[in-house]
Amino acid sequence: MNSRQLRQSWAVIVSVACLLAATGRARAADEKAREEAAFKIAVDAYVYAYPLVLMDVTRRRLTNVSVPAGMSAPVNRFANVISIPRPEDRLAISPNADTLYSVAWLDLSQEPIVLHLPDMAGRYYLVPILDAWTNVFVSLGKRTTGTKEGDFAVVGPNWKGKLPAGVKEIKAPTNNAWILGRIQVGGKSDTYRVNALQRQFKLTPLSAFGTSYTPPQKAPVDPKVDVKTPSAKQVENMDMVTFFEMFAKLMTDSPPAPADKKTVAAFETIGIVPGQPFDASKLDAATKKALERGVKAGVKKIRTPSAKIARKYENGWIVRRTGIGTYGTDYQNRAFAAQLGIGDNLPEDAIHTLTRIDGKGKQLTGARRYTIHFAKGQTPPVNAFWSLTMYDMDQFFIKNSLKRYTIGDRDKLAFNEDGSLDLTIQRESPGPEKESNWLPAPMRDFNLMLRLYWPKKEMLDGTWKVPPVQQVE
Repeated sequence: MNSRQLRQSWAVIVSVACLLAATGRARAADEKAREEAAFKIAVDAYVYAYPLVLMDVTRRRLTNVSVPAGMSAPVNRFANVISIPRPEDRLAISPNADTLYSVAWLDLSQEPIVLHLPDMAGRYYLVPILDAWTNVFVSLGKRTTGTKEGDFAVVGPNWKGKLPAGVKEIKAPTNNAWILGRIQVGGKSDTYRVNALQRQFKLTPLSAFGTSYTPPQKAPVDPKVDVKTPSAKQVENMDMVTFFEMFAKLMTDSPPAPADKKTVAAFETIGIVPGQPFDASKLDAATKKALERGVKAGVKKIRTPSAKIARKYENGWIVRRTGIGTYGTDYQNRAFAAQLGIGDNLPEDAIHTLTRIDGKGKQLTGARRYTIHFAKGQTPPVNAFWSLTMYDMDQFFIKNSLKRYTIGDRDKLAFNEDGSLDLTIQRESPGPEKESNWLPAPMRDFNLMLRLYWPKKEMLDGTWKVPPVQQVE
């Protein structure tokens, strides 16, 4: 081979090498682009799926008992919380001393379940029912259905049939539903009256309605279900395959809403199809990597509220008047609310506001003294009642000499001569003449929650605002 031929051969080799390199770079760029596209969809899928997965983990934890106990009970049976929480009770964060709970998980896949509510004799109560996506699809109670006794058949999304006379139909969007009943309690001495009402809450399969139905004495318990680890922690610890397998399977009994059609269709590009098994082995390497990244990014994203429903501060209080209880297509806010704690009320039923700071932005602490001043006629506007509760920084009650963890309009408050009201918040007693308005504080840092039950229009539209916590100089 002469020098000319040698140069030509080298030129061909170099050209081929450059072509192969360019092809490799193009292939890598294409793979990276596919990974990034799949990653964005995976994050969206995680945020969308999180409430559904969390609800199911919670359902399995709280129904995996043989008999009712505390907040747990077998499926289609009530669990009644029969006493006001104490400082040493640390199972549920942000406990309240305002209501006692009656809760139940419904399985509507076989037949409707008839819910019987007793005559409340005018007492305030509410019974919201949540679907598997954490949306309140109906809220029974004094605000909406009055306080007379009644029977309500909760039916699944595909059920068709005729109900007995006098039984009202409630159509559930999903076959799993969660009843979160709450009955007003006026302190420890009132609990026995509320307990008597709780015992009259009944659930009966439609086929047994009208008979002397008695539920099974004991239900089977699955030893493989983790009942100790908090639900949110279990979901956070799930790997990508476990999470998306569960998501795809759950959509069989809990189909996406019609408004979600376009969003869910995009998930098919990463192997997630409602009602069909999710098979990670069928994914290419780029997509699989994208989903693993997407789950990690999704965990971080659900801790941020959507820009539309971002927490708003009013005089140092965190106030949410909209976007709670039912979420539409605001999937990020739905997930944000779920990771804070599933079971939000509709704002028309209750609004909870929280503050950790005084009116000047300083952390609330037992080393200082505070007041909250309500001008004449400006106490929290409610149709039912309001309360102010003291919590430590982990959101639990704090021991105090009065055993008083909350104060509100059901207490014998002393109003000022001009009709205004001052609540005193401090560690030491303000003296016998002011003790009726005193909410004891700890030595350490604390926070406050103001609850308004059945708030009036001026609270719902923002006309009325919570006064700041003022430090006493």
